[in-house]
Amino acid sequence: MTATDPAILQYYLTLMNENMSLYAQVPDSREILGVAINSKNTITTQFELKSLANRLASDEARRYMSFMAQLEERGNVFKTLAVDKAFAVEALAVGKRYRRRGIGQMLLEEAVKQAKRTDYPLIKVSTGSKYAQRAALTCGQYRRHFSRPALTFRDDRGLPWMKNDLCYPHDAIEILLADLRPKATVVKKEPVCDRYGLEKYD
Repeated sequence: MTATDPAILQYYLTLMNENMSLYAQVPDSREILGVAINSKNTITTQFELKSLANRLASDEARRYMSFMAQLEERGNVFKTLAVDKAFAVEALAVGKRYRRRGIGQMLLEEAVKQAKRTDYPLIKVSTGSKYAQRAALTCGQYRRHFSRPALTFRDDRGLPWMKNDLCYPHDAIEILLADLRPKATVVKKEPVCDRYGLEKYD
């Protein structure tokens, strides 16, 4: 699969138009250093992706969207965590010249802040890149929820969605989560002691 397929590019451009995405850029030149393409996910997202796949003419794009739908289904985030929506980082990319400078980690940290500001209970990062996975885990707010080798995702005929052999850093698909719900406070009760009628009276 290739990200240059026009239908796939159109899909990500549509997500960017939802005004949830984040960019790292040079203030003066406005050169883009990195981007996190974000969107809202719900329990119906997998069905929406399947529906989109069925409408696409390109086999490349159809397989890509079907794979994305299967990833949503296998991850089972909404039922597992009992939430109805998630702030989703759909794609994280940093320009080659600017990698290894913490830009990806900064975008993921900012995504957490944005999700909190907009009252999302959960932030979800789905990625096949070891670099993106490492950046998320380095933030200290994300945990690994789901991890599978990329070639274990197969279509109805048992054929891998990925037609070509994958090379590092794209060998496994992972979903990483940051649970933003308030933590329940546990009130510690003082132990009740039975004095067996031995109270002292004045």
